Amino acid sequence: MSKSRVLILDSELSSVLNFLSSYSEADLDILTGSWQRFPISLFSRFRGNHTKVPESGYLPDYGASVLVKEEKIKRFVDFIGKLTFAKNIDLVIPLTESSLIPLSENRRKLKGLEEYPSHDSILSLHDKKLFVEKIKSFLPDFFLVPETFNKDKATFPCFVRPAKGCGSNFSYRCESFEELCKKIDILKRYGREPIIQEFINGNRFAPNLLVDKDYNIVRVYSTTKIHKEKMKKIIPELESFFESIEYYGFASPQFLIKDDEAHIMEINPRLSYVPYGLGFGVRFPEAFFKILSSKEDVKKRFVFMEDVPPVWKSSINYFIRSLDPFPMVKFLFSRSFWRIIHR
Repeated sequence: MSKSRVLILDSELSSVLNFLSSYSEADLDILTGSWQRFPISLFSRFRGNHTKVPESGYLPDYGASVLVKEEKIKRFVDFIGKLTFAKNIDLVIPLTESSLIPLSENRRKLKGLEEYPSHDSILSLHDKKLFVEKIKSFLPDFFLVPETFNKDKATFPCFVRPAKGCGSNFSYRCESFEELCKKIDILKRYGREPIIQEFINGNRFAPNLLVDKDYNIVRVYSTTKIHKEKMKKIIPELESFFESIEYYGFASPQFLIKDDEAHIMEINPRLSYVPYGLGFGVRFPEAFFKILSSKEDVKKRFVFMEDVPPVWKSSINYFIRSLDPFPMVKFLFSRSFWRIIHR
């Protein structure tokens, strides 16, 4: 019996390492893909085969440029389509929206994405305007939804950012109508549709979740910035919301905590960044593969930690678990170099 073949995209990110080591232990045939010449996956002893893929053309530079480059998207989708059929890929795993969005929109041309939720379901999370519309109509009891404004009716300070994007690029706090207009002009210059929300001066809280095909949250990795008993009340509400939009897979709700109240800003259709992708016992990669590739039930596993360990401690944790030193060296060097040139 042949091994299942998995293609992991965006392998320049350190989060790929947890997938590589986990899938190597699970005896899967691993392929990685990245637009970078020397992605971090190449330095891992679990790397499998690697292919340099074209840039996706969606959210290039992680949101620091125009939103869509149509010709690049077509080239990327065509390349992945040929690759998935030539290599007989069973499951494609994009680690960012840059790959996920164009692939989910074109998944009928591809192999290995048949088991994903619909593109409309994914957009219900990725498009913040659509997300706010749906989450408001859901009327949650245990978390709040910040108010959204039209430009001419905003109250200040307010928060403006792209409706479609990732990271903090083009996200601004505005103190006046004039400032708001200037920031919206910047967004539109880069082809971004703005969403304007009330400004919440709170602490960021971003648990990582895995939702199964029955819309049950079966994996949680969460810090305890809110009490875990409150998190356990939020989880059933999130499950009902995921069922209402028919979404399953990875999810990362982004909350701001103010006066012990959780204000939901968005839910990303992916995992939030944790150095090396460490799940600290949650085992996201194995559970994700089971959910999308088999009928096997996945038992719930929730982990609550005081905070995400700092990079040096995460580096030690990864090395102890994997005995895979070179990606750690590459990651720390790249991180230090980035910090030096951006000072």
